[in-house]
Amino acid sequence: MVMHLDEYGCLEQGCEANDVGVNESILELNNALSIYPNPFSTSLTLETNSIIKEVNISNLLGEKVFSQTYPETTISLEHLPNGIYMMKVETGEGSSTQKIMKY
Repeated sequence: MVMHLDEYGCLEQGCEANDVGVNESILELNNALSIYPNPFSTSLTLETNSIIKEVNISNLLGEKVFSQTYPETTISLEHLPNGIYMMKVETGEGSSTQKIMKY
């Protein structure tokens, strides 16, 4: 049985995009992507050797609260309320979803 995750890391029925398991491009991107400071108060800095194509941030209900294509390396997020979010970073090398926290 193959299970799939949606863009927020949730199980999705019938998804054909990414198999759950060891995916080298995701593992490589996770190792090559730095997001700091985390937790943050106003902005986050993204560091990677790849070109960042898109950044999406969702709250824990899965609602998209921020989206930007080809963002700068520092993203201002002072408009977000304090809380825990999931940030998905997409590059030409793959994608990485990480938990971030605003205080």
